[in-house]
Order: sequence, then C-alpha cells, then structure tokens
Amino acid sequence: MAPAAADTDLNAAPSYKEVVAMSAKAAGTSHPAVLSLWKDEAGTAPGLMLEGEADWVLYTKIGEIPVGVILAGVFQG
Repeated sequence: MAPAAADTDLNAAPSYKEVVAMSAKAAGTSHPAVLSLWKDEAGTAPGLMLEGEADWVLYTKIGEIPVGVILAGVFQG
C-alpha cells in the first residue's frame, strides 16, 4: 500500500525499491504496509476468523466474489 499523495502518476512504473519506499511512508515505519487479499475459493461464511496460530482473516465479498483479507497476522517466512 502507498499513500495516494505519493502515487500520482498513472503512467509511472516504479521499481520494487521505490514501491517499498512509498509503502513504508504509508506505514510510518521502515517496513512497507502490506495488504493480503485473495479470492476465497471455498466460499467461507462472512466474518472474522482466526486462521492458523496468528492470522485474523476477514471473509467477505467484493460484489459477488468471495475474498479473504488478513487484518492482523505474523509473517512466518
């Protein structure tokens, strides 16, 4: 994610490093702000659920497409 004020050129093709720098501004830290969104193939019932040990996922729909959004989680890489 990046602040709209930092991403004003629709034709720009920023490098990975530039995108990370813009995203860190959104987070107010040295780490980029991340939004994890995926299509919910299983069609899980809407609501907030704990997935695994540390990821809180909001299941909802965008139009007719079921999606999951991690609202709070811990990177385990």
